[in-house]
Amino acid sequence: MPLPPELRVEIRKVGDKFHAVTERASGGEVCANTFDHDPGKLIHFEPQWMLEKGARLPAEALRQDAGADNTARPPDDRLLIQYGQRLYGYLFGDGQKLKSFLEFNDAYRPQARLTLCLHPDAAALWSLPWEYLHDGQEFLCLDGRLLLSRLPLKLGELSPAGAAPPLRLLVVIAGPDDQHELDFEREIAVIQDALDDAMRAGQVEVDFLDDATFPALQDALSRKPYHVLHYTGHGAYVEKEKRGVLCFEDDEGKTDRVGADKLRPLLVGRDLRLVVLSA
Repeated sequence: MPLPPELRVEIRKVGDKFHAVTERASGGEVCANTFDHDPGKLIHFEPQWMLEKGARLPAEALRQDAGADNTARPPDDRLLIQYGQRLYGYLFGDGQKLKSFLEFNDAYRPQARLTLCLHPDAAALWSLPWEYLHDGQEFLCLDGRLLLSRLPLKLGELSPAGAAPPLRLLVVIAGPDDQHELDFEREIAVIQDALDDAMRAGQVEVDFLDDATFPALQDALSRKPYHVLHYTGHGAYVEKEKRGVLCFEDDEGKTDRVGADKLRPLLVGRDLRLVVLSA
């Protein structure tokens, strides 16, 4: 099944403002907008905290109420709509050019991929919850109208060769005794819940490595060709060495700091398509 067509939004900082240019996949400009970003206007409701901590499930609730009159919504939901409209205005201004483009381009009308390409000088916008984009009628990303992704500007595109199913995932669970305890059970449950249907259908295989020593990882990767490596555990930054590390376990269950110098030779040249670091 072909992927939906792509809309790319390049965001750069120009002086003390930000400039967003939306283009179709072929490179033709759809719209452009210049905006101010005042962090104080985008933290009063803390939607990022809601997403990360699961205080409530706004996406699910808002999908269920998609047809509801905004004035009849709970106050929090109305604030979310206002928040999403502000984000929408950042990218598309009044939105008229984008709406006209989507209306008169059949390929983009049912669904499109929306890729935000942020220049390094626009890094302050990276963590904003763009998933709440609202055009005045609907939450475009929550409703699946736009499939959102973020990408550093000018990052080279990867085109790995296709792989026959099943997709093989190795989850590394690193919990050294000398680090504070993490909620691994919750993360494992999320992974299993998300992949349950695919696992039942034989499309995905998931293995868990809870003996998270570096030699154990070497052994696991040598025994089976995995496509995805998911590390969950602690990360750290070694100030003296000016580098980041992952906290694996040594033979006594204590922290074994592993940096890119050891990981890269292990991972390069394998069938891996994706490495996820939950650290």
